[in-house]
Amino acid sequence: MANGNVLILGAGVAGATTAWLLQRAGYAITCIDGGARYDALEAAPVAILRLFDAVGLSHVAAEVSRPVRGFGGGDFLIYSRAALVAALRRSAAAVGVAFVPKRNFVPGVPSIDFRIDASGRTAAWSRPLQRFNIGVADVFRAPTRRPGAQFIDAGDHWAYLLDDGQTRTIGVVGPRRARSKCLPPNWAEAFAMPPAEASLTARCLASAQWTTRPVDGRRLSVGDAAFAHEPLAGQGIRFALACALAATATVRTLLERPEQADAARTYYADLVAAERDHHLSYLRGDVFDAPATNPGAYGHDLIRFVGEWKSTPMVVAGFIEAHPALHLPDGRTTRWVGGVDTKILADVADRATTVAMAQRRLQDRGLSSAAARALISWGIAQGVLSHHLA
Repeated sequence: MANGNVLILGAGVAGATTAWLLQRAGYAITCIDGGARYDALEAAPVAILRLFDAVGLSHVAAEVSRPVRGFGGGDFLIYSRAALVAALRRSAAAVGVAFVPKRNFVPGVPSIDFRIDASGRTAAWSRPLQRFNIGVADVFRAPTRRPGAQFIDAGDHWAYLLDDGQTRTIGVVGPRRARSKCLPPNWAEAFAMPPAEASLTARCLASAQWTTRPVDGRRLSVGDAAFAHEPLAGQGIRFALACALAATATVRTLLERPEQADAARTYYADLVAAERDHHLSYLRGDVFDAPATNPGAYGHDLIRFVGEWKSTPMVVAGFIEAHPALHLPDGRTTRWVGGVDTKILADVADRATTVAMAQRRLQDRGLSSAAARALISWGIAQGVLSHHLA
């Protein structure tokens, strides 16, 4: 018997991934499919593969993406948005998720225990919304020339080109709607292609947008319905996958462990708020004070743990529980760094000790020499380890 019936509005990346995770956690999932959007190539840093692996869908990334060098020499994956969504839906359907066309959906059948808004920027169940700036993206399709990725910044407008060897996508993003449906000559020249080769595929909103209520009772928002980024390489898909993981733990906690309901709602609301604040700070060009330069921690230098612990909701074995986490000077909290529990720093440096002794204690607890040095350096840079030169 299913743990509960969950209705998901939308079957894109966030919706299909959340459906896949919740169905495998024992829920009966119905996805209302609003139909395919336009297709275009998108790109994400190769680090996104870790998130695909975390949600158990690494086979999907392997099926639909190809690696390229671009955007300043970095390693990226290029994929067709439509192909990615189709592969995610196939995986979700294979474990029992029911996809129902929007026109065929009958409200109230079956009864619903939880609702998830994955309707993208429409955010149909997530009003009211707020936006930062007003931006428009014109997306063009053109014949392939050479696989690769390119980005050009021209002040108030910027553009990108993606080519996977089968087709080419050009995106032009700016504050105003273009008057023409043709690729502007300046961008065609910049990408060394005739303007007539490109045809307009879509014209869509590109401003940052968010709901003021990402979790409300037994409804939460995922992906773009929770927070939609300006179209920067890979941010939308990264957040969609991270949202799916967090939403799954939140739903399971709210329905199966109601005594942890406050922690679950706080956890999810804070996750969306942190993503929003980080992205808006980047768009505003905020400058943060960087940690003081680590002068180098020598073996005879003295360190001591001075960090503060704060009760913080976190995911433990698929559910959300409140546990102590390390409170960092910039307001963030963390418990794990590079797969290492930060509590280990408090254990090995609870009183003034030399770097060499702390490193030896960390190695006695299973860390490699390099990992022990890196953790100590991180603690000094973040201000949770006091550092006194000998």
